Amino acid sequence: MVTSVLHDNLKRSLQIMPSQVIFGHVRAGSMNELNISVKNEDMVAHRITIKPIADKRVVVRQEEYGIIAPGMIKQIIVSIRVAEDETSGSIKETIQINSKHEVFKLPITATICSEEEFEKMNVKQLGETGKSI
Repeated sequence: MVTSVLHDNLKRSLQIMPSQVIFGHVRAGSMNELNISVKNEDMVAHRITIKPIADKRVVVRQEEYGIIAPGMIKQIIVSIRVAEDETSGSIKETIQINSKHEVFKLPITATICSEEEFEKMNVKQLGETGKSI
């Protein structure tokens, strides 16, 4: 089932959403997760592999392993575990997802802040938008 433009030279067999993994501000001592959807938009089944990431704070894993049938969606879970004694800083990594014919690179970004900084930003955000960080 192909849902993209048929005569597009850049047509990919797999659709990966979102194209960037942006965690925003993360609190020291917390664990944060985001999901990535991988949809097979080709007419043949695909397998994917994920290259390991050097930063041990970032863990990328597939929810289910095996082939991705045409039209099927698989989930990839990206987790960031920040130690409580972690000082303010940032995380910038790249997830590399390999299929048989393509390589997809997704940037991961996160800003680590202390408990006090996080609470200040959260209060400010609640006042401006009514939503927490």
